[in-house]
Amino acid sequence: MLKIIYKNKKEKKNMAFVTERMTKEEKDNFAARAIPNPGNKFFILKPSKWTIDRENNVILVWALEEREEPHDNHFLLCWKDTPITVKLGECWTEGSPRTWELRHIKIPENLKAQQDEIIQILKDALEGYGFDGDPKGNNKTTKVQFNF
Repeated sequence: MLKIIYKNKKEKKNMAFVTERMTKEEKDNFAARAIPNPGNKFFILKPSKWTIDRENNVILVWALEEREEPHDNHFLLCWKDTPITVKLGECWTEGSPRTWELRHIKIPENLKAQQDEIIQILKDALEGYGFDGDPKGNNKTTKVQFNF
């Protein structure tokens, strides 16, 4: 069972997903769980930033972009203390919204009945992730849309 532990930063009511840099303590706690990188199982996932909904204890972490075309992105979505691996394609041209395409999602058998809810949470998290998951980057100016 995966339990995400994070430093309780200024809590707000009805908080949605925010993208932020992790504190040293958050990074250490995450790394201690030794979660394999969804894009390369030979390495442990050690993120420095995440997209998080603290109220619901849901996080999205970018893991890897493939070198080969079409340069798909691998993410880890942690929901209800369960890691869910996600592979997304993307389409973006300057001045247009970034469009995410779901290539694969590995939902555990015990959560299959909640697939629609998980997909919606993934979309909400990706809206918080924005353009590139950089807390100071293009996240606020680039719209996100979905082909799934």
